[in-house]
This record gives sequence, C-alpha cells and structure tokens, in this order.
Amino acid sequence: MSPADGRAEIPARGDRRAWTAAAFTFVLVAAAGMLLCASVPAQPRTPPDAAPPAVPGPAPAPRGPEPGAPAPATASAVLPAPESLLHGIQFSEVAEAAGLHLVVTFGGGRKRYIVERPGTGLAFFDADGDTDMDLYLVNGLEFGQEDRPEAPSDALYRNDGDGTFTDITARSGIRDGRWGAGAAAADYDNDGDTDLYVTNFGPNALYRNNGDGTFTDVGESAGVDDPRWSSGAAWLDYDRDGDLDLYVANHVEFDRLNPPRMEKMCVWRGFEVGCGPLAYTPLPHLLYRNNGDGTFADVSAAAGISRTPGYGFGALAGDFDADGDPDVFVANDSMANFLWRNNGDGTFTDVALIAGAAYNEEGREQAGMGADFGDVNNDGRWDIFITTFSEDSNTLFRNDGGLFFSDVTWIAGLGEDSLPFLGWFTKFFDFDNDADQDLIVANGHVWPEADSFKGAKGYAQEPILYSNLGNGTYRNVSAGAGAVFAQRGNSRGGAVADYDNDGDLDVAIANIHQRPWLLRNDGGNRAAWIRFRLEGTRSNRDAIGARVSVRAGGRTQYYEIRSGDGYISSGDPRAHFGLGEAARAEAVEIRWPSGRTESLGPLNPGTEYTVREGRGVVGKRTLPLPAPRGEQKRPVKAQ
Repeated sequence: MSPADGRAEIPARGDRRAWTAAAFTFVLVAAAGMLLCASVPAQPRTPPDAAPPAVPGPAPAPRGPEPGAPAPATASAVLPAPESLLHGIQFSEVAEAAGLHLVVTFGGGRKRYIVERPGTGLAFFDADGDTDMDLYLVNGLEFGQEDRPEAPSDALYRNDGDGTFTDITARSGIRDGRWGAGAAAADYDNDGDTDLYVTNFGPNALYRNNGDGTFTDVGESAGVDDPRWSSGAAWLDYDRDGDLDLYVANHVEFDRLNPPRMEKMCVWRGFEVGCGPLAYTPLPHLLYRNNGDGTFADVSAAAGISRTPGYGFGALAGDFDADGDPDVFVANDSMANFLWRNNGDGTFTDVALIAGAAYNEEGREQAGMGADFGDVNNDGRWDIFITTFSEDSNTLFRNDGGLFFSDVTWIAGLGEDSLPFLGWFTKFFDFDNDADQDLIVANGHVWPEADSFKGAKGYAQEPILYSNLGNGTYRNVSAGAGAVFAQRGNSRGGAVADYDNDGDLDVAIANIHQRPWLLRNDGGNRAAWIRFRLEGTRSNRDAIGARVSVRAGGRTQYYEIRSGDGYISSGDPRAHFGLGEAARAEAVEIRWPSGRTESLGPLNPGTEYTVREGRGVVGKRTLPLPAPRGEQKRPVKAQ
C-alpha cells in the first residue's frame, strides 16, 4: 500500500515487529485468563461459518513438526547454501530464440491512469490438439487506439515441438484489438478442444476452439462479454453438473471511452503519481453458470457473489475445505481478500475474515495482486500465497484445516526478501523434482517514479526463485539459478508449463513494454518425475477440480487440476509430480469432480499418463531418463 492509495505509509519492519510483539503479549494474557477459568465447564460451540465435514477419503499425512526456522535476518547462518539447493539447475531465458517476439503495449509511459499499470497475463494450453503447450499472450492498448485497425492485438503462438514457437494469430482467426488483461483456458463445451476466455478493460471474449486451428469469439452470444474492467478469471464446476462454470474478478469503475482529462493524482514518496484503487469505486465480481448449450447464465446475485464489490485481481478456484466442491479465493487490491466458500446449494459465503485469509497477521488489508495455492508441507491441505505492494511483504497463508488459515510468511522465510519488491505473478511448482513445492515471484513497480526514489528497487525489477527446504520454510536461490534472476523487467502475468516436454517445469512471464521471458529449466529433469493428463467423462472433460495424490519414496504429494492462477493467467493443465530419488510411484489416487475415486499404481517414472475417468490409464508417453544428478547438465542453446 502507499500514500497514493490515500493511506498511511507502511511502517518500518521494526515497528511492525513491535506491533506483533504487542499482539503476542495480548494473546499470552488472554491465554492466562482462559487457564484461570479452566475449571468452569463449558460446552464446545461450532462457529457459525465452520466448514462442512470433509468427504470420505484417505486421511491427510501427518503435519509433522511446526516450522521452526530462525528469523529470516539470521537464517542464512544455518540454512543450506543456495547453490546446494539448485543441484546444478539453471533457468535460461530463451524467448527470442524460441520465436516469442510480441512487445506488450499497455498505456503510455507516464502511467497517469490506473488502467495503464496492472499489465497483462498469458495462457499455456493445447490450442491444436497435438499435446504440446501452445502460448497465448494478452496485449493492451494506449488511449485512443480502441477499435482501430492498426491497434495492437493479442498473439497466439503454436508450439512446434522443437523448443520454438510460430505466431499463428492471423490464421487462427483471433484479432483481439481490445485492451487486454488476463486469460484462462478450458474446454467449456466438453467437445475435446480447449477454448480460451480473455478478460479485458472492455468487453471480455470467449474464443471457442473450432477444432481446425481456428477460433471464434462467442463471448456476446454466450453471455459472458461483461463490458467493465475485468481481471482474473477461473474455470470451475461449482454445481458439479459436469460442465465448467466461470468466475470473473472485476476491478474498478473507469470509463475507457471518456477518461478524465487529468487522472486523479496523489503523492508517493514526494512524487506526484496516479492514485491507486481506493480513489475509485470497486466493482462486483461475476459468476456464470454453464447452461450446457454453449451459453451461460449470470448467477452472481443469486449465488451471493455480487453482494460485496472488490478490487479484484488474482482469482483461484480450489477445494480449500476438502468437502468435494470448489471454493473461490480472490486477492483484492487494498482491501480484504475474498474466500468464497461453496455452500453446496448454488450459493457462496465469504468466510475470509473468520478463516484468517482476509488480512495479514497484523490485521491489515494488503494490495493483493497475484495468488496461487499449493501444498507447501505435503499435508493434503491447500495453502495460499499472495503477492503485494512494495514495502509490504508477500503473504503465505498456511491451511490449518477446517477452513482456517495462519499467516506464516516470516516463519517460512518469505517476508524479508519481498519487502523491496512489488509482486505480481507467483506460482508453486517443483522446479527440481524433489517432491515439494518451490515458489517463483515476478515483480515490477506501477510507477516509473520508483526509479527516482532512493533505496527503491526501481520501476523494472528482477524475479525471485525460492527453494522449499522440505520443512515448511523457503530459501531464496535466485542468485545461482541463472542470469534471468538478475535481469530486470516490468513483469506482470506468468504461468508454468513443461513446454519442451523434457520432464521439468519451465516458466513464461509477461512484461509490459517489452517482449516476454521464457525461462527454460535446464537440469530439473535429472530427478525422477511423473505426470498425468486427465480426461473426465461424468466430470467436465478437463477434469478441473480433480484432486490427484501420489505416494512415492515414503511421502505423499497432492495437486488439484485448475485453470486460472498466478496473476490473471493460466498454466499447464497436466498434474506434474517430482519424485526425487524414488524408483516409482507406489500408489496414485484421483478424486474426480463427480465424486468418483480411482486408484492406480505402481507406475513408472519419466512417463506422462493419460487417465480417463472410469477407465484408468488409456495412454502414456515415456521419455528417456536423464543422467543422475551431479553429472554435467545439458548445454544451453545459443540465444
């Protein structure tokens, strides 16, 4: 947050520690009072917003000891050196060599208008049915370019299967000259081809995949072309009827066709800058129910979604209370986050406050930007990570069960490093295939004036890569992970996918006013891995909402299929698991959105399995196992 939002400045870290210490003292006093009253009998009471009981299934793995790493300021004295955590893995930035040339337009250079700052997302998806991950890059505009033939367009790149991409935008029928925001890919009509929803500052688009390499925008006829400023989107089957519904996060009211002659101005660090969202009216979010005939019904009001407007950005659909139906988390900018619990009757209740996910540990709302969920400690519960404004830390909400969360950011070692940065895209992913969820964050400031502020990171900022230490804590390993982690960009959206199908996970990051970055993972595949491509039958065909667990080498990992994460983006729909040194996956369990459960295994590593609901494994693709860790990594391709 910042004065430009009409707020007090963020206190220094020492002041925040004082606040935390005071809060801790208060808790101790309260606890002492409770002990004094312990002899008074009392009946336990269930909170009114408590989660419903979980569906039957295997109990999650024991949590193990609570994270106990030293404070981040002294953690480097006892934690492993970053080099030892990378196992020789390097990320090589190969976008130019791969043929990704789009330079994203997003407003003018001064960033006076609020719509000129948030940037764009992207989507990895199989656009042509050849099983490779193609890439869609969302583009923006400058004021005055709307509806002009020469206006910048989004771009669709076909994955050629050899590490390169070809721009097929023109032949695909996509000519989106709107002011773009985000993208989420899914097969909404269950016809076997992946479609694409694109949010805009203006009417949103739904590109139906025609199955012949072309797309048709059916947003208007389908009823999902909201004309306001939309940001994040997430596909989900909230009513579990076998087809995909759609959640759309909206941001603020702003007339794109009649912008003010001079944007509202505020002061930040002594500089006059365009104001943040608190100077504007927030918009209600949207929930569209799939009618099963190619159209959607706006059920936002009936579902309870539209009753609370929000400055929405990153939207996530996931089963956060493990009751078998998808909930929705939204990172809101400069206000409390949303956690919409699915009540199972077509309605949702925002339980973020009682769940502990509305604010950070100090009880403050944050400038939430990107968000992702994953299982940080392999306990079978979905933890949530959000990125925020500079001079505030990003936040890790650990899921404690029962739809209750704890802010463990600083305990986990994710606080100190993030303070100078303004974060956007973030993603849990196992970059080294060692069977736990690592983390990446892309950064960039909203105001060019940041280059003039002494001590600031600047307008363009470098990304951060964290390695999961396996005990609920993280270590920043950016310095040894490749030159791109010292390269500055004005980054926004991003997604993870194994675009070259070599068994390790790569990263694409969208930058405004420059071409994207494509971070190829070189060496992550020297540890074992296994991957699953799911096809629903009773469930939606993409199996979005399916929960996959893999037991290997004495531990169990969990993943939920989703579309829409990171920051207004959409990643690889396949479920990828690192197996470390395990010889095989001993047992695999899939809980489909329909409620059906299937068990598989043992299964060999180094293989992508296609699993069809009710039929088990129907196909597989096996790659040669790489050399063991410690041997020379493959040479980096020429740029």
